[in-house]
Amino acid sequence: TRQEALRQEIASREKQERLSLSFKRFVPGEFLKNLQKESILDIRQGDSISCHMAVLFTDIRGFTNLSEKLESEKVFTFLNQYLEKMEPIIQKYNGFIDKFIGDAIMALFPDESNATLAAMEMVLVSNQIDLPDESSLQVGIGIHAGELILGTIGSPSRIDTTVIGDTVNLASRIESLNKQYGTKILVSGDVIKNG
Repeated sequence: TRQEALRQEIASREKQERLSLSFKRFVPGEFLKNLQKESILDIRQGDSISCHMAVLFTDIRGFTNLSEKLESEKVFTFLNQYLEKMEPIIQKYNGFIDKFIGDAIMALFPDESNATLAAMEMVLVSNQIDLPDESSLQVGIGIHAGELILGTIGSPSRIDTTVIGDTVNLASRIESLNKQYGTKILVSGDVIKNG
């Protein structure tokens, strides 16, 4: 009947909307926008673009030791709660998360100054979070800006979005220097010069 056909069409549209929202959780809309793609259906292995961005890496200090001491379920729950608090800060400053790497976050910002503002707020918020063992949360953040390649890598049956280049590598190395200097945020000279 016509009513049944209409009901099926509505159900189909609702399913499409849910699928679209689910895909956006795996592939940020900013990736599609930067790659000039209308939808995830247009993405192919090897699609890429060269662009200038700030890369922010953040890492929880002592997370490996913590995860060895506590039940995996507690660590998993804490980690999700922590990441839920960090993502809105990144979005507030027009950044987007490229990936979660365990307890680390790699985020991209078109504007260096916004990356720095996000880092400062992330440290403030993380200072208010206690770890599951009731010790205080300590994070390190490193930021570098420059040219990078944003795109998709993988195989025909499994692709992932990522950024590649010296800019990414330097941001990661700068973040790890926080341990050596006892700092929470380090930025490169390029970020200071352009931000």
